[in-house]
Amino acid sequence: MEVEYYLYLEPFTYVDMLNDQVLLYNTLSGANQTFCSQEIVDFFTKINMQDNYGEYIEIDSIKKDKEWMRLVKWIRDSFSGDLLCLKNKYNPYILKPYFKNLDRDDLKEDKTLDIIFYINSHCSFNCHYCKKYYRQFLFCKSNSKNHELDKESMLTFIHKISIHRISSISFLGEHLINFISDKKITDFINHADCEIILYFNIMNLMNIDLSALANFKFKIAILVNEYYDINLLILFDKKISKLNLDYTYHMAIDRELNIPNSIEDKIILHPFYNGGNMLFFKNNVFTDLKDFENCKLSMRELYNKSIINTFYYGRLIVDSDGLIYTSFNNFASIGNISDSNIEYLLNKSFSNNHLWYLLRKNIPICSSCIYQNICPPISDYELFINRFNLCHINPL
Repeated sequence: MEVEYYLYLEPFTYVDMLNDQVLLYNTLSGANQTFCSQEIVDFFTKINMQDNYGEYIEIDSIKKDKEWMRLVKWIRDSFSGDLLCLKNKYNPYILKPYFKNLDRDDLKEDKTLDIIFYINSHCSFNCHYCKKYYRQFLFCKSNSKNHELDKESMLTFIHKISIHRISSISFLGEHLINFISDKKITDFINHADCEIILYFNIMNLMNIDLSALANFKFKIAILVNEYYDINLLILFDKKISKLNLDYTYHMAIDRELNIPNSIEDKIILHPFYNGGNMLFFKNNVFTDLKDFENCKLSMRELYNKSIINTFYYGRLIVDSDGLIYTSFNNFASIGNISDSNIEYLLNKSFSNNHLWYLLRKNIPICSSCIYQNICPPISDYELFINRFNLCHINPL
């Protein structure tokens, strides 16, 4: 009786191919492996062109090729698929992962926009690296222009966009508690059908009645720079933890730091590049192959990353002068909240040359790397440092 061999992948196994390489990634476990063989590339190219996630294969091809043997062993060991021995030839059907092509008109109607408002441009705290934090991650900032965001213009801008398109709204700036205490702003926050996040510099919270924050429904992000005394933070946490608030600390760090256990689970660390700590960045920020096993990206996430920049996508930053940006590292403003044609602004954001579509496959140093869709998307770190391969996979 004739025996046939059938190689298949589980529907949760992601396949990518580039040049003479194949990458297999198990989205349930994070297990991943690459294989270098043109025959293997051809085999999975054929699978990608059909609806079934498997194909018959000559067993002699496998036995004579160490790379094929390694592939079969890996998919079995990682539970990513199998090689079946079939005595009666039939066509097993393995459900292939399928995603509808994202239509930009559909995306424009989805609840995908994250809007960040800087309510003013002045600050009295003079943090040492003030000009570097906000260009690498979401953080407060200051300049000498002394602008104040007009509340009416802000609310009109939100109304023009339509709240049903907005996923989250963040507010940053000094004297933020006074800003949100305005009745119109308070009413808006308490009735907004989206996530509201207030970013306070911890120094702004030191001498106010924190119980006033309990009157609002929002998340609180408390910004802490690297020079802030950790013992003072512990004392502050003992006070704020008595209130029923949803808060986390966002701490900027440029070196190794020991975080006390009492507040460890409340802190989100933001490494920042100060111009002279590249070794710290290489040790703590750069992507390594083992990182892919810990992130466990879903099939949907992998698909999205192949067509949009999931870091920038949907993000609009409104500065205190009303100008709109996607990143402060991309110095050109895309509009102003006073502009009447919001659709034009959004169409500009959806254009191919906008940061929302800044993909690794279009960056020379990353375009030849098989991990381009698994790596974190290009972010403000890359733009600020002016280096796109913040990794140990494809070094310069």
